[in-house]
Amino acid sequence: MKQPPLHEDAFTGIEAAIVLIAFITVASVFTYIMLGAGLFTTQVSQKVANAGVQGVASNVLVVGDIYGLASDTSLGIDTVEFGVTLSTGGTPVDFRGSQMIISTEGLLESLKYTAGVAGAGEWNVSGTNKMALSDNQVWTIDAKPTNKIKPRTQFTLEVKPPGGASFSIRRTVPQGLDPVNIMY
Repeated sequence: MKQPPLHEDAFTGIEAAIVLIAFITVASVFTYIMLGAGLFTTQVSQKVANAGVQGVASNVLVVGDIYGLASDTSLGIDTVEFGVTLSTGGTPVDFRGSQMIISTEGLLESLKYTAGVAGAGEWNVSGTNKMALSDNQVWTIDAKPTNKIKPRTQFTLEVKPPGGASFSIRRTVPQGLDPVNIMY
């Protein structure tokens, strides 16, 4: 008996189907990996954006004029006084652990926080015993460098609240001093 001739058309079709299935499997695995990496990248960038917004949302703003108080007008000012509040929609800022640095051409001093009346080299928040600045509050901060700041001297006062953005105040002491002076 004679065997029928072998047709290799069917075998070629099966090979093509196997190759097609392999390509589809590889493509789906590659797509899954790319989508996973994209979702991971999106989550990381979202965390970074949220942290940036949180830092900006807790900004402290200087309100009103900056005053220089002089107990002896012939020597210079001994206290820098200014008001602070939160920016609109800002989260409360805890002032415990805040750093305050005052500098002039010949002075660089880190002031220490005190809960009582501020002495030389210290700063305090007057009028409140709380340390967390909340919405709609205006606090007055008194900063007293160790040495008096002489007339016509430019100074910079930098405040660094923990967890929030730091801010600087740069002013010049006027030539003729009164007991209370507006810094310009």
